[in-house]
Amino acid sequence: MDIKLEWNKPIDTLAREKVGGRSNMLFLAQVAKNYMDEYVPKDNGILAQNVRITADDDAGHILYNSPYAHYQYMGEVYGPNYPITNGGNLVGFYSPEHKMPTGKKLEYSKFRNPLATDHWDKAMMTARENDLAKSFENHLKGK
Repeated sequence: MDIKLEWNKPIDTLAREKVGGRSNMLFLAQVAKNYMDEYVPKDNGILAQNVRITADDDAGHILYNSPYAHYQYMGEVYGPNYPITNGGNLVGFYSPEHKMPTGKKLEYSKFRNPLATDHWDKAMMTARENDLAKSFENHLKGK
């Protein structure tokens, strides 16, 4: 007896359809975002809350929408930063529209998030990659 197997689609497409798909990628992105929360710098919590999660058939996307998200993620002070004073007291800083990296690293408060760091996606993957994989595996198995 001869057995002939034929696929109308390349094997990588078949594999992507099995574990991919928009709903699976949304699930994976949401779980990854939840795991990342403990690494996101937190002063008032807005950065970690102001997030949009989307997906297509191939990938999930996590977008931090706060205007300062890029600077926090890069972990570097951007400037120039001109001090704003009120009655001789420093009340904030003004920066022109086009900022440039200064070479000085940001210092993150560890009070609310002891693991806060720049590139929080990479920090999460280093520490929680197996947890993320297990969550996705359980999701695919219907658990």
